[in-house]
Amino acid sequence: MCAYFRKNGINSVHYSCNGHCIAIKMMSNLSSRLPILDGIDNHQFYSDMEYVTEDEIIEGYAFFKELDLHYPNSIFILNLRNKNNWLKSRSNHPGPKNPGNYIRKWQAYYGMTKHEVIDR
Repeated sequence: MCAYFRKNGINSVHYSCNGHCIAIKMMSNLSSRLPILDGIDNHQFYSDMEYVTEDEIIEGYAFFKELDLHYPNSIFILNLRNKNNWLKSRSNHPGPKNPGNYIRKWQAYYGMTKHEVIDR
């Protein structure tokens, strides 16, 4: 989606902006009581607002209420995918050179098996 919006002249950002992971910046701004996108608010479209390690998971898209509060009249896009295709994509993320790393991080963070993570 980010590539589509960029291609159509919309200032868009995917995962990181100005050297900051979007999700980490959002969490930092909320903790500091700043507008949630402060310092990275020069874009019109944001995607992949997630940060996942064995020690920390930030799901920036879950802050949609805060985004709406700080940026009234924003538009939110609900992107629906085939569940099995999405699970396969997540299981292979970040790609063919290191498949499964994303799932392993979730396993470590939650202390779950791969099957439990996929069920979640």
